[in-house]
Amino acid sequence: MKKIFLSLSLLAAVLLQSVNAQMSVGTSAAPNANAVLDLVSSNQGLLLPRVALTSTTAYAPLSAWVAGMQVYNTATTSDVTPGVYYCDGSKWVRNNVGSISKWRLSSPSFTFTSAETQLTGTSTLTQNELGLTAGTNSVTVPSGRYLIILNGDNGLWEMGEMRVKNNTTTLIDIMYLGIMQGASCIVDFTSQATITLTYLERSDYLSSTKFTATPPYSTGFWYELTFLKLK
Repeated sequence: MKKIFLSLSLLAAVLLQSVNAQMSVGTSAAPNANAVLDLVSSNQGLLLPRVALTSTTAYAPLSAWVAGMQVYNTATTSDVTPGVYYCDGSKWVRNNVGSISKWRLSSPSFTFTSAETQLTGTSTLTQNELGLTAGTNSVTVPSGRYLIILNGDNGLWEMGEMRVKNNTTTLIDIMYLGIMQGASCIVDFTSQATITLTYLERSDYLSSTKFTATPPYSTGFWYELTFLKLK
């Protein structure tokens, strides 16, 4: 009986030590004092679990939300694209802070009118680190915090008002006389956003005339939105 008691005590001590132990992989040196797991390699990396997420608002294929969980998503569906995501406890967040995408609307065509009119043209992504989707005259942006910068090259002397819209919500509203210099804003999208550009005609305050040219313009005419991921 005494021998069994000693064996159980020894087993408990070993298990307790295992639970509290730190570990190094790839070296015989002791792990960093602040690390539970210390990986050491000069030519290999950490390969995250590869899973197919269904959207940023669904925990599948997990069975529940787990704050701090990190995975590499392999799927392109809903508002997720391949890349590293982490769970904040209630949704998946793509780990791409500091990345940039640029959406351009080239050769826009619209009718000069004082009513707000959506610009139409050739919709392309000239840079896409954020996994945006270029639609017909629009761009789809995943949830997150962004710095959005509007600029363009129209080469016209005009007085007009340009708006950047998320559905019916105005994000940027710039009125200008001459050539547009651009504008910017910081915005939080709590869900996937669809961004468009709209235009309003304004009369020249000196002569009451309006624009100096009639669309469609040359192929070199474009507007561009730059998206910088902040959070």
